[in-house]
Amino acid sequence: MNTKTIDWLNIGLMLLSLGLAYLLPFELFLFSYAVLGPLHYLTEIGWLHKRNYFLSDENAARVFLPIVLVLGVLLVWSAFGTEWFPNFSEFSLSGWGGNIILGSLLLAFVFVFFKSKFQRLPALAAIGLVLIFIQIERPQTVVKIEGKEVASTLEWKENPYILVSGMQVQRENGNLDPEYAALFRREFEGLTPVDYSFEKAGFGLTPPKDCSVAKTKGVVISNGKSPEISFTGRLTQFALFIALFLPTIVHVFLFTGLFMAFGAVKSKSKPGWLAVALLLVCGVLPFIWFPNLQIHQLSSYTIESYRSSFYELNRQFLNWSGNLSRADQVTADLAVFKSTLGVGLMRFIAFAYTYHYLNWFSKTSLIQWHKMPKKTLVAIGLIWAASLLLYGINYNIGLKALFLLSFLHVFLEFPLNFASIKGLAAAIYPPFQGKSN
Repeated sequence: MNTKTIDWLNIGLMLLSLGLAYLLPFELFLFSYAVLGPLHYLTEIGWLHKRNYFLSDENAARVFLPIVLVLGVLLVWSAFGTEWFPNFSEFSLSGWGGNIILGSLLLAFVFVFFKSKFQRLPALAAIGLVLIFIQIERPQTVVKIEGKEVASTLEWKENPYILVSGMQVQRENGNLDPEYAALFRREFEGLTPVDYSFEKAGFGLTPPKDCSVAKTKGVVISNGKSPEISFTGRLTQFALFIALFLPTIVHVFLFTGLFMAFGAVKSKSKPGWLAVALLLVCGVLPFIWFPNLQIHQLSSYTIESYRSSFYELNRQFLNWSGNLSRADQVTADLAVFKSTLGVGLMRFIAFAYTYHYLNWFSKTSLIQWHKMPKKTLVAIGLIWAASLLLYGINYNIGLKALFLLSFLHVFLEFPLNFASIKGLAAAIYPPFQGKSN
């Protein structure tokens, strides 16, 4: 097929993906991620490998690939190490996943924009030192007293306690007694604390082991009054972007759009630019158009499967956007599965992932199935069949089994993403091509 035919095909696939996402958002995502996703990883990684991952030369690819493999293994350990090997929990990298993802992104940036090893080595050393000593994926707890934000604390780890200290009690005679504090126990869900239970309050409380301290300033409470203290657990916006949004919706939506725009620039295809514009419209539509198209109740299998997979992405997005007023599980479930914005967000995610995969498979001239060696096709078919079996047995098992492969394809695609940005910048401002070399 020629370029224009593929562009028109992509427009049709885009509208199909959006229509299905409106009708069956959760089911469509679970199907696409389990069935289309593994086949996409396998074929795209092979395609990227043949093109040296869009790096300047084969030697650069030989260095880039093993580093990415190590980072991928470390990411698996950070996500599941404590769960799989509890006896080695002291060596857990829990909370360092954001650093690993950011390291992979910066690694690709250096290899794409720095051509000489004398430029790359100092840049990589500096990046490594920064990422080792600065943890970006740290839960942040915001403290409110009587509805007013009075303190926030960044956690180094998921401490089970938080002490709100520094409050003052005003006696009946007007005297102020300092260092009144309240201790709370916390439960964590995913990356942030979601539930708080009161332990005790008093003057000069000593923080227990594994306790975070939120120091308030200028908070005065009346003698005999118990202040209303509430909390919001969240990630910083930067950590949220890197740890959750970058390898998911940014990867499947924004980077797909960049790749399509780069292709439209090279081919000078009007349908290509129409597809890019339509992609933006389809991405915005789920957040502004909310027709009541619910044709059935979500099954318990669908809810549990999604809860074991991408639930944290939805919850954190709704929390970040201010549409999750409370942190408890029941409220979060209602927001994710039932609220207008929650369903709209799910429609966007289902559309973005489904079209991302279908867009890739429509490019038969890139994949070139007919030119693949039979051994390669058999290997891809066997791995794909095994992944389908694992997802069929239990969605969570399939997700964990394919976790490394799914992130490897994201990491290995980063140079292509930067190459697309570089190509678009050069098309808009030609001297950029020379400067980036």
